[in-house]
Amino acid sequence: KLETPAAGNTVTVDRTRPSVTTTVPANAATGVTLNSTVTINWNENINCTTVTTTTVTISPVVGWTLTSCAGSQAVFTPSGQSASTTYTVTVGTGVQDTAGNSMAANYIFSYTTAAAANTPPNAPTAINQYKTDGATVITQGTGWTNQTQAIFKATATDPQGNTYKLEVEVVANTGTFTNTPTCSSPLVN
Repeated sequence: KLETPAAGNTVTVDRTRPSVTTTVPANAATGVTLNSTVTINWNENINCTTVTTTTVTISPVVGWTLTSCAGSQAVFTPSGQSASTTYTVTVGTGVQDTAGNSMAANYIFSYTTAAAANTPPNAPTAINQYKTDGATVITQGTGWTNQTQAIFKATATDPQGNTYKLEVEVVANTGTFTNTPTCSSPLVN
């Protein structure tokens, strides 16, 4: 039932549609830390029951959780993001203000995550030197061979799955190591 207001009283009807004013990260941001929160700010208070992982989405799809929503701000937390990847967030028209007005159009913004830090391979293990048959061990420090070649083996892994190579520095018994490789293997997985 619609009633006429008493003389001198004013009734205000909110017909203003909510719109996104700022986001963190900002549109086109680069170097964003993996899985850092995504904050969305509107020009007015939002009905938080309309702010969900269905009305605010991320692509490519990763874990996406609404962390908080109050007043004119909502915060989402992604999980499982990949390095050097552009993610697009879409704030859909299903989001409404407290008066029930929906956003007029989707608001879309993107950001790119930081590149993965290049960490060194794990320290090699099972380091040995062998005679040319590849089976007879030359004991380090006391062993010797009269062969003109030696075979060096080690087990190594890289936490990022990058290729790597084994570098060996050979010095005479009385020599000093200079950290300059004498020989190295080809790159391997």
